[in-house]
Amino acid sequence: MKHLKLLIYGILRFLPGKVGAHFETKFLWAQRKLRVGAVTSKFDEALEALEPNGICLDLGANVGTISQRLWDKGAQVYAFEPDPWAFEQLRSRFEGCERIVIRNAAVGNKDGTATLKRDPGFSKGHEAMTQGSSLHQSLLWQDGQSDTFQVETVDILTILRELPGPVQIMKMDIEGAEADVLERLLPSSEVNMVRKMFVETHEPQMPELRDRLKAIRSEVAKREKPEIYLDWV
Repeated sequence: MKHLKLLIYGILRFLPGKVGAHFETKFLWAQRKLRVGAVTSKFDEALEALEPNGICLDLGANVGTISQRLWDKGAQVYAFEPDPWAFEQLRSRFEGCERIVIRNAAVGNKDGTATLKRDPGFSKGHEAMTQGSSLHQSLLWQDGQSDTFQVETVDILTILRELPGPVQIMKMDIEGAEADVLERLLPSSEVNMVRKMFVETHEPQMPELRDRLKAIRSEVAKREKPEIYLDWV
């Protein structure tokens, strides 16, 4: 059934105007659902293969679910989360713990500041809504006025250069900023510091990123190392 939906949406997305755009979005979601299981399995394998005190990056850590899994396996975790509410939950979760460094910042392609927008539905369910906090607008957001915050942004290359060693696992779920980060990282020598990379891309809900992410997928497909998986959820 999933493959049939993908086929139907793949045909209908070429219709003109808003109808075609509607089915393009459905096609991308259906494509993601088909791929996610394999990527999740690859992440589980990488987690089991972690070396003691291996360095891991959790970019877009939210309240720390993945940071916790990495930490429980004995990793040295560096977690970045820009949303102030989510960051406080993350900080409280790991208060007093060794082997984890947390930073209230967004990851991007340069050091500086940026405006973070939060899903207007935040008041209805804190954790779920902060998972979508973004520097970009999302089709998934509920109607209403977004909370906005000025947040620190950190260049991905700065992060890698300041680490004490290579990265065994990098998980990246940064709500659209992955386009900026990957365009910055892939041509650099610093990309060779990363062994495995798991990235959630956001082309279904952020149409303005689709052409850029398509080009990134093409570039990633040409590479053998590092191992990069672009359908994390």
